[in-house]
Amino acid sequence: EEEVEAAPETEEAEAEEPEEAAEAPEAEGEKLGVHDIGLPTRVANLLDSAGLTTAQHVAQKLADQGDEALLSISGIGAKALEEIKEQLAANGLGSSD
Repeated sequence: EEEVEAAPETEEAEAEEPEEAAEAPEAEGEKLGVHDIGLPTRVANLLDSAGLTTAQHVAQKLADQGDEALLSISGIGAKALEEIKEQLAANGLGSSD
């Protein structure tokens, strides 16, 4: 029974963190560098080298120009594109199609 009583406290603590992160995704996205959103280092380096230094830049480029805009970056293929989309969605930017 003691374990059951402790479980809700853990759930409450975990539930608080995502709420804070989700308050203002666009404002946070401008501050989040491509190296800070959970992408593999190689992918983040490629985006950074292409001038896409923040998650917001990447999300905006995808929204404005579509997948081809990122696929045209040397070293970015279908797998990397999928990882980028997943991490943008996980950070409140874009959608994971």
